[in-house]
Amino acid sequence: IDISAVGILNKDHKVGDLGVVTTFEDKTCGNRIETFFNEVGVVGHVDPANPGIVCPDMSKLIYNQATCLLGRKNVHDNVGLVVVKGPRFSMKSESLHNQDEGWDAVGMTSLPGPFLSEEAGLCHSTLILYTDKDCCFKAYEQETDEVKAQSVPEVMKQNVGKAVDVVGAVAGKLASMSEPCSCGCADRAKSCVVTDPDARDPEIAARLGEHIFSENN
Repeated sequence: IDISAVGILNKDHKVGDLGVVTTFEDKTCGNRIETFFNEVGVVGHVDPANPGIVCPDMSKLIYNQATCLLGRKNVHDNVGLVVVKGPRFSMKSESLHNQDEGWDAVGMTSLPGPFLSEEAGLCHSTLILYTDKDCCFKAYEQETDEVKAQSVPEVMKQNVGKAVDVVGAVAGKLASMSEPCSCGCADRAKSCVVTDPDARDPEIAARLGEHIFSENN
């Protein structure tokens, strides 16, 4: 479970709310290592578009536990998150563009975790914590730097407490499950390797792990 503090782009979402992400836009400019297939010897291509790079079962479980604890008005599902390079915040033109494109939130830290989890055969879900409104809102301009410096850390502190409660509830549910997750995340990487078996570097293949190599791959 990835937990990330974000800024609000959707006018219907509020500071202090939580959200469960279902789709991303990657604007990190390729400056992060986002694959385990980064060495010559084994080539693989996972497909984040089908069925997506978040685990639907895990995301549903997180949403259900969060709404039980915090209420449906304070938790949002099917959230679209644009992830930027950072560490700087967005310029107003960038913020307005992201809002016009229909994204709900903007953050810096939620990628490339989902890509790496898909390659590793792990269930992955992203829980976001809304700490402030992004600069596309007029209210942002009306707040002084002193107000922002005081309010954002306090909101983050409150949100961390909420996230701890949600993750604890999710962990309790997972511990009581008699069957493993039925989403198929563990098997999604098995069909991604395109390098012929006879041409693979055995050391790299061993390091990538047996979960990637099915009997027919």
